[in-house]
Amino acid sequence: MGNSYIFGLNQRAWDFTIQVSKNLLHAFADGPAAAKYPASDNLDQMQEWPGDPIAAGHNLWPPVVT
Repeated sequence: MGNSYIFGLNQRAWDFTIQVSKNLLHAFADGPAAAKYPASDNLDQMQEWPGDPIAAGHNLWPPVVT
């Protein structure tokens, strides 16, 4: 990534943020939250409509300026 920034973070801060997010999600998935709040498939409840940008797979993130 060089000297570019993603959402105001340099590469070191970006890597740290990714690792912390992974650790947090794994901890929730492995801990008591997993038993209390099990994952359930709710895709059928999403009620997509024609032209839905998420269902069409459009990239909704703004471009990263370097």
